[in-house]
Amino acid sequence: MSIYDITGSKRVNDLLNLRWFRHLLYWCVTIGFFTLFWGSEKNSYGVVFLNELLMLPPKLLAVYTLLLVLVPQFLFKKRVLLFTILTLAVMVVCGIILLFDQYLVTKYVLNLYVESPVYLNRFKALSAMVDINTVLIIPLVIKIVEHGYRNLQRSELLEKEKLETELKFLKAQIHPHFFFNTLNNLYSLVLRKSDKAPDVVLMLSELMRYVLYDSNVPKVSLEKELKHIGNYINLEKLRLPQNAEIRFEVTGNTLAMAIEPMLLTPIIENCFKHVNTTSDSKCWIHISINVEHSQLLLIAENSMDEQPDTAEEQRQGVGLRNVERRLELLYPNRYELKAISDGFSYLCKLKLQLS
Repeated sequence: MSIYDITGSKRVNDLLNLRWFRHLLYWCVTIGFFTLFWGSEKNSYGVVFLNELLMLPPKLLAVYTLLLVLVPQFLFKKRVLLFTILTLAVMVVCGIILLFDQYLVTKYVLNLYVESPVYLNRFKALSAMVDINTVLIIPLVIKIVEHGYRNLQRSELLEKEKLETELKFLKAQIHPHFFFNTLNNLYSLVLRKSDKAPDVVLMLSELMRYVLYDSNVPKVSLEKELKHIGNYINLEKLRLPQNAEIRFEVTGNTLAMAIEPMLLTPIIENCFKHVNTTSDSKCWIHISINVEHSQLLLIAENSMDEQPDTAEEQRQGVGLRNVERRLELLYPNRYELKAISDGFSYLCKLKLQLS
């Protein structure tokens, strides 16, 4: 395609975007259609064209009364009965005007004999109304469809803004919850005067950079999200007993995959929050992430004390509720989230179909 073709196409599109041009085009097409239709029957295109041109005023009156007054003031405000009555009234009045117009044009412009419109009969009146209705129907349909399309766009925009607002709120809930737990870990190390405290500060700095800056986008690479999870696990290990068994495994093809930032973190965080550290039994956390054919499978399991309310508390925590709500908004019908507890361990399983 040459640059002239592109320029010409752009000019046509610009013209079609102009309201006055679309209206002018409609009336030109209407006059041209009826000229060809009636002209071929009467074999007199010039006379028919002149007649259609002079018959235009009552048609213009009917169409723009309907589009500019009746449709917005009555139909779109759901006053349908009044709209119907007034539309019929407009058709009758404009039909009568059209009959007188035809009489004047035929007698004084075309110099032909025609019966006076005073002697109206039902056929002539109905014919005039049908003539008016013919030019009314297309603009009316276009107006209604255009109105419906704009309402649909407005509803979709409002729904999108609502979802974005809710997602921002859910995401904002993660940050203070996340930093509160991490600062608690740092505080305990400082109290013990641990030599690991400076390293923790550096790791915390990395985590904060990711949370505050890198995660302020709709999606991040799965590799970056997994690196963040690994850093978080390394930080959490510092507060657990020396004999704690922590396993974190990633398998499958994680390249070229994208995910919403901080989506998986609350599940990992939940394991460390509720793992048993006060009892004599050994604590353990097993986390595995596998990605195959764009499906992510996360299995996070941790040991826990045999307390009836602990499992329920873990299942209904703020973090997991947050994750489930974000999944509903971001991945409708594309995820499975299950949580199981036997009183000694807690298992969370997430299947997620990535983009």
